[in-house]
Order: sequence, then structure tokens, then C-alpha cells
Amino acid sequence: MRILFIVIITVAMLTGCSIQTMPKQSSAVSDMNRHKVVVIVVDSLMDRSIRAAMNDKQFAAIRYLMSHGHYLSDVVASFPSMSVSDLSTVVTGSYPEEHHIPGLVWFDTSRGTIVNYGNNLWQTITLGTRSVSQSALYDLNQTHLSKGVHTIFEDLQGAGYSTGAINMLVYRGRTPHQLTLPLYTRPFAGTGTYTVRGPDTFVLGQLTSQGVGRSKDGMFNKFGLNDDYATDELVQLIKQGKLPDFTMVYLPNNDTVVHKHGVNAMQGIADVDKNLQKILSTYGSWDKTLQSMTLIVMGDGGVTQVFPKGRQPTIFLKNVFSNYVPHRWGKKMKSNDDVAFAVNSRMAYVYLLSGRIRPDDVVKQLKQEKRIDVIAWTDGSNVFVTRPENTASPLVFHKDGPFTDPYGQKWNIQGDQSLLDMSMGPDRTITYGKYPDALHQLWSAAHCQKGRYMIVTAKKGYQFGDENAPKHNGGAQQASLIDDDVFAPIIINGTNHVLKEPSRFVDLKKYFISIVRSP
Repeated sequence: MRILFIVIITVAMLTGCSIQTMPKQSSAVSDMNRHKVVVIVVDSLMDRSIRAAMNDKQFAAIRYLMSHGHYLSDVVASFPSMSVSDLSTVVTGSYPEEHHIPGLVWFDTSRGTIVNYGNNLWQTITLGTRSVSQSALYDLNQTHLSKGVHTIFEDLQGAGYSTGAINMLVYRGRTPHQLTLPLYTRPFAGTGTYTVRGPDTFVLGQLTSQGVGRSKDGMFNKFGLNDDYATDELVQLIKQGKLPDFTMVYLPNNDTVVHKHGVNAMQGIADVDKNLQKILSTYGSWDKTLQSMTLIVMGDGGVTQVFPKGRQPTIFLKNVFSNYVPHRWGKKMKSNDDVAFAVNSRMAYVYLLSGRIRPDDVVKQLKQEKRIDVIAWTDGSNVFVTRPENTASPLVFHKDGPFTDPYGQKWNIQGDQSLLDMSMGPDRTITYGKYPDALHQLWSAAHCQKGRYMIVTAKKGYQFGDENAPKHNGGAQQASLIDDDVFAPIIINGTNHVLKEPSRFVDLKKYFISIVRSP
């Protein structure tokens, strides 16, 4: 949720005023006799936090849901595990190679410029509020998210079910809504209105609030882009009998706490628990609530502790490529630009803009930086993987081979499997180690964009920091291939449908739809 807040707060700082809009109201009416499904996505929720909560009586809601429901600690997120790409995978049931959201930050080779959905204030100022506003408030859902895939909101609406999204970053649906920006913000946003298509009930803080809840709004409460506001909107929908058949709610606050204080921070989870208690109380008793709806609470990907500043945790790719000319953010690509960097926390894309640059040379440069973990790229047919410590040939793989991984995916693999911590059984089955679903994650990342680029991840404890990317020394970061970064927990209550194991974010859309159709 930092994404949209950065866009809004930047405009507000420049104008000195807050933003409110008058959305178009949906005419859809929910069938109150249908069983309701509510999915609550808690940013940076981790298994370790849930385990800690189970040993502390103050976390009454989490303890109750865990004791009454079904729990998986290791649902595998997409890659890179940034909120926009993760949620795109959840709502479309597809990987980035199909939904085309490569991460929070990426380089659009067709336009020769960086796409940033609002990573932080300084990057927004560098790129311009007009560009970031357009990307975050319109392009993400209406243009960049591939029309070749359908979201869960689109599919359920098409099947006659009502849908809702509260503070969700990815929400594309079939119902038109209009975001109308005040006159004094239009020079900074570049437009006065954004017409978007979303679920029947669509709440995005004060940007598209349908007015059923009014707590924690205004500039000092992130314009409603916070946990309390989202929870109150959900509670009011339930109390007023307007809850859609399927609703997704995004709670962002815990992410800020974890990034700042590290993986053991529990204050954000304590606040989440209080809001879960509000939701569980809406039907009079917690037991009755779970009889009346399916309630699913899940994380949006894992995080890893970052070393303190004294241990030099930040990798600057500009130093690795000091002999190359980097693309300047906020500027159109020039003919002498050699490379561009798109940092997504503990993962980065390195784009090879100049035709004279050979991938082999770039790999040699990257291997000099020992804090880098995995280096990957594609020639269009195969994906190649190496590491700074590897002196032999890279691992090479492609789809449709004789080896089968735990998710039923088939691969052709040549080279040192230990580069991705894999092992092969006698029956040609793949066992993943610390990089779960690494083959598909890298394959997808290598085929989700146009142009030539490298994929790099940081070793545990390290982060990338180019172009004023957010740095959390002594805190936590995400988005590498390692299990701590990609495992997300999920707690399921109020349904007899069991989520298969092992599971991934790409499997959740189909699972959620099955519950809506037959709870």
C-alpha cells in the first residue's frame, strides 16, 4: 500500500491539500442467501509471526482462527515477491510471464523509460508525479495487467457473483468506476479523471470510497490506505447486508513495521489481530461469523532480515557497472545508454540497452560482486543460471523435459543442479531446497518482458540500493528466490475445501472460486 500512498502524498505535499473522489456507484446487488467468502491479505505476514502469536494470549483472533481452521505455512509466492506482482498472480492465477507485471519497478523497452508504481517519495519525484500517478492509478490494472488473463473479479462477475475489493492494489473487474481528482491536483497528475474497471464494490481509501466507513482517513492517515479504514469498510458492508459474494481486503500496515524493525517485530501483527477481532464480532459471536462466511487470512510473501549498516548490506549495481553508461531515471533513453537498473528490494533487473554489450561480459561483471546470490538470463529458448562462486558452466533449463518438480511441472535440465539447491530422485523427480519453485519462477521472470535483461538476487542479509531504492539496514526486505522471501502463510476457516499441498499463489484463484461456487 506504500505504492498508492506515495503517489497520493506526493501530490498532497505539492498542493497542500488532500485528495477525495466521487466514485461511480455500482448497481450490483449481492444475494444475501449465498455463502460469503472474504480473503484478507496481510502485508509481510510470516509464519514466524503466527507461531509467536500462538504463544501470546493477546493475539486472541489469530489463536482462535488457527485452532478452528486449516493452516499452511509455506504457500509459495511469485517472483519477485513484491506486492503488485504477487497480488497479480493471486487474482489472475498466472505467473508474470502471462500477467505481465514484472515487479514494482521495471523498464519499459517499448517506451524507453522506467515504470514505477510508487516505491518511495524520492523515486516518485525523480520520475515525476505525472508518470507515477499514471502508472499506479491507471496503467497497473487497466493497461499493464495483461488482457490475456482474467482476474478472479472478472470471472466471478461473469458467472453472476458479486465481488468486492477493499484497498487492493490489483483489482481489475467489469464494473466502471471513475476517479475524479480535484482541480488543484490535475497539473501534477496530468489528468482530472481516471476511468477504471473494478469489482462491483470497490474501495480504495478515499480515492474510491463508497462511503460506508469513515474512520482513519485524511492525509495523516494515508487517505484511508490503512488497516483500520479497510477493516471498518468491511465491517460496515457486513452490518448493512451489502457484503459481496467474494471480497478481498488488503491490510498494509504490518509491512512498514517489519521493514523498519525486522522479522521479529510483532506490533504490526498485534494491530492486525485487533482488526480481525472486529471482523469476527460482526455476526454477534466469533463462531457465528465462521458459520456465516469463509474467512481466509494470508500473507503476500515473506521477508528476510537485513544486516545492519556496519556490515555493508547494500549492493549498488552502478558500482558493479562503473565502466558502463547507466540510463538516467526520469529521462528518455539515449543512444549511448548502456544499461538500466530496476531494483525490487533484494532482487533487480539489469537491462542491456546497448547492442554492443554481450551477456557473457555482464555475467563476468556481476560475478565480481560476492554479495550477489543468483544470476539468470535467457537466450529466448533456455534460461541460464550461475552464481559468483561458480567457475564452471551455468545451469541450463527449459520447459517440457523428462524431469518433474513437486508441482507437476516438467523440465529439461543440464548442468550443476546445486546452483539452485536442487536434487534429482531415481524416478527423475526434482526436490527443491532453499529455492522453492525456482525453475518456474526464473523461467517466468525471464519471459515476462521484452528486451535483453539479467535477473539478479542478493544473498541473505543483503539488498540492492540503486536509484534511491528503499533501504532497510537492520530491518527486513523481500523479493529474492530464497524460501524466507517467498513462503507465505494462509489460515482458512469456514469451508470444507482443503487447499492442496504444496501450494503456490498461482493456485489460489482456482481454490477461491471453488469455495464461492460450493462452500
